[in-house]
Amino acid sequence: MEAAYAFMQRLLAYPVRECGEGLCCLRERATSAGVEMFFVPDKKLGLFERVFDVRASLAEKLLAVGEALLKRGFVLRVEDGYRPPDRQARGARSDYALESVLAMVRWELDGAEPDAELVFRRLAVWTATTAKFANHTSGSALDVTLLRREDGSQAELGGEYPEPSQATPMDSPFVSPRARRNRR
Repeated sequence: MEAAYAFMQRLLAYPVRECGEGLCCLRERATSAGVEMFFVPDKKLGLFERVFDVRASLAEKLLAVGEALLKRGFVLRVEDGYRPPDRQARGARSDYALESVLAMVRWELDGAEPDAELVFRRLAVWTATTAKFANHTSGSALDVTLLRREDGSQAELGGEYPEPSQATPMDSPFVSPRARRNRR
């Protein structure tokens, strides 16, 4: 986590050059392409309307991923894509985000209370508190989970969405072998 924060700090020196690529609605693309995906209908954390827009170049890749998963017996469950900057900032400042990150940091410190600076650094990495690193605000990120096609149950991935925890990183050693296989 410290390495991620240090990396983010180094990147601040470099400008972002937007390419101007447009967004498209992944739900509409999936429907027109006949690719089965599940788009979560309720508000995220009971607060935010979900937006399923992504950069147009990502949509085709995501459709290919969706088709490949169907052949393996999974359905892509799409949680959300594009987030306006104000929504990203509100989510990063939410009680849920702070409580989740605080719990992770306490775990990291074997139950000790962290100082504010450490919590700030972890929050910056986990919730993209700086717009430059918030890929959702550029339509470059999509939150997904997997469902078993046969019964609609969530595939074991090591944790429930949107739980940020020690099990969240793709290569986390804190997930079961089955969850690790499902992540690949």
